[in-house]
Amino acid sequence: YGYDPAKAKKLLAEAGYPNGIDLDLAAETGGYMKAKEAAEVVAGMLLKAGIRVKLDALSSFAYRNRFLKHRAQAGPDYAPFLFFHSFGGGNGDPDVQVTTLLGCKGAWSGWCDKEIDKMADEAATQTGPARRHEAFAAIAKKGSEDLVVVPLYRLNSTFGLSNRVDWDPRVDERAMAWEIGMK
Repeated sequence: YGYDPAKAKKLLAEAGYPNGIDLDLAAETGGYMKAKEAAEVVAGMLLKAGIRVKLDALSSFAYRNRFLKHRAQAGPDYAPFLFFHSFGGGNGDPDVQVTTLLGCKGAWSGWCDKEIDKMADEAATQTGPARRHEAFAAIAKKGSEDLVVVPLYRLNSTFGLSNRVDWDPRVDERAMAWEIGMK
């Protein structure tokens, strides 16, 4: 997506918000490197587009509680909010990310689309790599088109190693100390 603050302000005005809008932005800041700073950048970019955000930089525990408070049924004190969340590679298979972040069943989904749920159930049954890739790519495309999630960046893990260290980095981005040895 292009970053076009002028167009965003125009669209807000056309939607009946000529003076912009105010929203909360909940951000989990304890689990990923520079997450708070990245959320602050997003808040600044949104402000230039006419979206004033109150940034709630939360620990993982507080973030989970904030996010899940109204998950089952929104109460009278519910107000829509944006959320900033990082989500790692886990097991290297898109099934975990798709089913967690998109659709009605996802633990970290702020969106319910039964079509995405159906697509995810079908994709999970695919065993051939090409068909599996195609099925999950279709879900990612729909999620992007519907603006369910807006991917911002990918944080690559960087390691410095010595010839004395016996360790191969894992595909799931985790560094487990018990897997690291000395030669």
